[in-house]
Amino acid sequence: MKVLKAANTSCLTGSLRPQTARCVPPGNVEPVQQAVLAARNPQAGQVLVALLAFMATVIALTTMATVITLTNALATSKYGSGQEALSTAELGVENAMIRLLRDPSYTGETLTIGTKTATVNVSGSATKTITSIGKSGDFRRTVQVTATYTNNVFTITNWSETP
Repeated sequence: MKVLKAANTSCLTGSLRPQTARCVPPGNVEPVQQAVLAARNPQAGQVLVALLAFMATVIALTTMATVITLTNALATSKYGSGQEALSTAELGVENAMIRLLRDPSYTGETLTIGTKTATVNVSGSATKTITSIGKSGDFRRTVQVTATYTNNVFTITNWSETP
């Protein structure tokens, strides 16, 4: 298709018969071109619909990937805080064992390590039960150890994390 421009008119020629031209006044060329293109390609609007469907799919997949990534990052952060609380509770138990070796009448204390705390409680006479609650942020983990202390020998019989 060719658009011929003459003085004050535009002529649209078809590809089959280039010698015949349809002339329209200036400013009306675009509607005529659109009409000719639409008549030649009745599926022109389907490409736009397919493109919109493809873009909607891409946006949905990108959104889901972002949500999954953020959820995993949050879960990893929470797991790390829980592990810090467990390590703090274990630290409290180990400190209590050292303190019991030095002073058999030790009954416990609260240890502060940075922003974390371990609350230690020791009970029993020959068989000692050490309970340590580690806190890190909003997370709490408890470790309980049962041990015997006779003749200055400290023997651990049970070490467990309790809910």
